Amino acid sequence: MSCPQDDLPKTLTTIQGTPVGVDYACPAGTRRLMVSDAPERLDARSLKDGDGLPLAHATLWHDYVHTWSSSQSHRVFLWHENKTGIRVKLGLTLQNLSPANTLQITRGKQETCYEPRDYLGAGMCLAKACAGDTMEWLTPVDPVIGPDTLGIISQTTFETNLLMGAIYEFDIAKLSGPGQLHYKLRTVVSKQVDRDLRTLRDAPIHNEGPHPRGSWPYSEIEAAIPPYMAGQTAFYNVSMAGSPDQLFRKENSYDPDHAVTNRGHFGATYTLTIPLANPTCVPQGGQISLTPRGNNPYAGAGACAFAGFFPGIEKKVAGIPVLRPSPTATKEIAILGTFTLPPYFSAPCKIRLMHAGGATMPVAVYISSAAPGCPVLSPKRLPQA
Repeated sequence: MSCPQDDLPKTLTTIQGTPVGVDYACPAGTRRLMVSDAPERLDARSLKDGDGLPLAHATLWHDYVHTWSSSQSHRVFLWHENKTGIRVKLGLTLQNLSPANTLQITRGKQETCYEPRDYLGAGMCLAKACAGDTMEWLTPVDPVIGPDTLGIISQTTFETNLLMGAIYEFDIAKLSGPGQLHYKLRTVVSKQVDRDLRTLRDAPIHNEGPHPRGSWPYSEIEAAIPPYMAGQTAFYNVSMAGSPDQLFRKENSYDPDHAVTNRGHFGATYTLTIPLANPTCVPQGGQISLTPRGNNPYAGAGACAFAGFFPGIEKKVAGIPVLRPSPTATKEIAILGTFTLPPYFSAPCKIRLMHAGGATMPVAVYISSAAPGCPVLSPKRLPQA
């Protein structure tokens, strides 16, 4: 595993009030996101055909691209539990639907975890590696795929009673030949570990569970909240049902009739912009923390950067340790960063998040006052009262 980032400090604090949702959110980026998390549990109940008969192999989810662009970037989030009682083979395949051109898989990266119990730990490692840009290089099984041919990007076998979590990033480009990019991605599984996954071309199996699956033409969210005024407290929910940031709905996915809304934004990167302002005549300090708001623990990866330090924010990524919810006002928090604003100054802050597989949303951003420390650089002067 390539997730060496440290974890944020965790402590307890008293938080009063109810968080509100973000003001504004929009999709960002052109890297497609494919989420294969349903059915999450691979067993006799899920691996069956429309007549209820058991399947030896199945397509779990798919994505489809048909464009005049010469290349397309992808991120695939995969999260499946082997409860079949036997070892299985699971893979990511690429079917070239063009009769005229040849495809090449380039710029591949991956992070894979196998875990019997600590699902949040596995999810946090995936999030840290992806958000922190420390994933391992991916060598495709079939790096070049000819016309009307199905190839394998990645495949593995893993034992029963293990979770396999993975994130893949790669580009698919036209290597030669005329015509449009025209292809399909699939996640597939077989109970026969010697099965050639290139032979599996079925539609995805029926899904009865609540876990997400879908394919969207973006993999990032950019959101904003109202300005934070120094000396006050602010409390905002991120990835909350019904919030403007719920952009990975099944209606927006490829194959919406069989997709499931990705309410937890798994596999996506989330950037939240917070304007920080000090309208007073004295320096004001603050602290930015995260705290869980769901019924179960939260974990992930995150970073914050202030004006002048937005480029390279991935180098600041740290793990968000497991935070357990509390019905009382005393909450577990992870401290994301601290700041000081000089008198009559303002500066924007950006928070970069990726939620861990297995985590429960929403997570709240809590901003509170703190003793002044190091000043924020490159601020903008406010009008003096």
